Amino acid sequence: MILVLDIGNSDITMGLWDGSLPATGAWKHTWRIPSRTHEPELFYGVKMRDYFFEAGIEVSAVKKLVLSSVVPGSRKKFRK
Repeated sequence: MILVLDIGNSDITMGLWDGSLPATGAWKHTWRIPSRTHEPELFYGVKMRDYFFEAGIEVSAVKKLVLSSVVPGSRKKFRK
């Protein structure tokens, strides 16, 4: 699966894409996290792991990451 992150000024939208075509219906899950530039990486890591756990998805199922951001300060928190 591909983890897609769109980091905006208000929210971070996350989605899991299974890679199948056509594009409609291929999103397995989508979530939102409030954008908080003052929060450490751990804040986002815990939120993401909670979402995966609740959905019954192993983190190891993610094979690629696509990152889009208009908030330069947050970008480096997700690239690690």
